[in-house]
Amino acid sequence: MTDVTLREMTDDEFAEWFARSAHGYADDAVIAFDRPRAQAEAEVAADAAAMLPDGRATEGNHFFRVLASGGDEVGWLWLRLNALGDLWIYDIEIDASLRHRGYGRATMLAAEAFGRSIGAPALYLNVFAHNPNAYALYDSLGYQATSTRMRKPL
Repeated sequence: MTDVTLREMTDDEFAEWFARSAHGYADDAVIAFDRPRAQAEAEVAADAAAMLPDGRATEGNHFFRVLASGGDEVGWLWLRLNALGDLWIYDIEIDASLRHRGYGRATMLAAEAFGRSIGAPALYLNVFAHNPNAYALYDSLGYQATSTRMRKPL
């Protein structure tokens, strides 16, 4: 089994991750919500400003680099506590060249262990319907759908 550890991001890593993550989320919004690119980017920027007013230091947020057992950097993870104490995965990314090697599963298990260590009662996430590989991973780990958001273009 693949093992990973989580290490807090440095300020430089946070800046790199934030730019990548914002771009990727805008890509997903274009697909999932049928947004024009400029609108998706504006919405992502507004959401980020509201959710992370103090950047990496914003209370309740945990930003990690995912490290393979040998110490190589293999991915990124953003966890966020909500007001009820529930832990949410807001972003998980394994480097594209390293996918399908067990790092995603190991990162999910590390996120669960982190959640238990801080006393979170549950770990939640959202997944885009256009990402069936992620959905299959979460399903295989025992995550259960709690709601479904649907849309029909008119």
